[in-house]
Amino acid sequence: MQTIHIPNLVCSLTLSLALILADNQSATLCAQQPTAAGELPAGFSKVSGTYIDVITDMPLSDELRELPAVFDAAIPQWCAVFDLPLSAVEAWHVEAFVMLDRQRFISANFLPEAISHFTYGFQFGDRLWVTEQRSAYYRRHLLLHEGTHWIMARKYGRQAPPWLMEGMAEWLGTHRWDGAKLELGIIPNNRDEVPYWGRTKIIQEQLANGVAPSLESILRYSTTAHQQQEAYAWSWAAVVFLKHHPDTSETFAKLLGQPLQGRDDANRWLFQQLSRRWPTLRQEWNATLSDLDYGFAPHRGLLTVSNEPRQLTGPQKITIDAARGWQASGFTVEAGTEISIAAEGEFVLAQQPKAWRTYPDGVTLEYYRGQPLGRLLMTTVAPLIREPDFSNPLSIVAVGAGGKYAVTQSGELQFRINEATGDLADNSGTLTISISP
Repeated sequence: MQTIHIPNLVCSLTLSLALILADNQSATLCAQQPTAAGELPAGFSKVSGTYIDVITDMPLSDELRELPAVFDAAIPQWCAVFDLPLSAVEAWHVEAFVMLDRQRFISANFLPEAISHFTYGFQFGDRLWVTEQRSAYYRRHLLLHEGTHWIMARKYGRQAPPWLMEGMAEWLGTHRWDGAKLELGIIPNNRDEVPYWGRTKIIQEQLANGVAPSLESILRYSTTAHQQQEAYAWSWAAVVFLKHHPDTSETFAKLLGQPLQGRDDANRWLFQQLSRRWPTLRQEWNATLSDLDYGFAPHRGLLTVSNEPRQLTGPQKITIDAARGWQASGFTVEAGTEISIAAEGEFVLAQQPKAWRTYPDGVTLEYYRGQPLGRLLMTTVAPLIREPDFSNPLSIVAVGAGGKYAVTQSGELQFRINEATGDLADNSGTLTISISP
């Protein structure tokens, strides 16, 4: 019998610097609570909403004046995510300090010096601090990030593990705002939509350099991990994966909905619920990272492994949809096997300005990741019994119309066309693939 090595998710976790301070410096902080902002010192301004007062040392621009409306619009969305009735938060209120000159806030007793050394933002109790940013988007992002911490601290206290706290704050801080409507929890279409955010760039660079962490190592993050910027990117990626993948989404929603009994318990509970699928999840995580970039569409781009794939012992024929990402064939092959692939079918890559019809070899007028757009791709995936040292991108073969291929990795055959997942929505048509050992 083969031994399955399960991840060691039970580790000594504390929540964040704020909670360390809450444990160890509560007396000091109580003595240094910020002055109530009813009468502001010279040089400070305040704008208020239903749930927030925003205090700043900058002249009030339109972008600063709208921050309370942004925050108030986030409240019902936070409540929906964390299973909180809106009535439960009616009396909740927070002060947010948007700081150009940090020392002015310390001098005005708006910022306790004991917690003044953060770089971007901080949450403690019913107060948030955000340093001024180079874009209005990223200023809002930090406010919503710290606001998510505030909501989670209200619900979970000090019981949520660091990856969950920071991953959810990153997920719900990433947003769209048109001046009237707020959408939390987006995957940006491009970098211009989220100036200075940069999370997918970190992920793809570290994946290409062979230093992308395993999913388990992210779940084991300690309170000091997020002193490094990449930890925010990977915590965000873990939340994107667990929230959207069909093998984990229901379990993840239950995790957010329940009260957390302990920081270690949250990870222990998550693993217990997913333990049978964990070897498969490791590979599905690798596949997700390969596609996780601007415009990523989870409902189209998440690879899943068949529950009971059969060994390829004779000729088989399958059909794949040009509008979906990786699609399982249902057949496994062993490393070293030579297989024959023949693909046919006409499909459409785009509808505008006119339908762009093509075939399994794709179109050489445009390339994506070094291959013609629309070319048929193949990979093999198998459960990973041991936790890998690092996450690795899929090994992909561009098969096009077909040929003979020596399989280098045992696993289930998966197929898709070569196109970013965010661009698959306007495709139509199918490809028929004949496979023979």
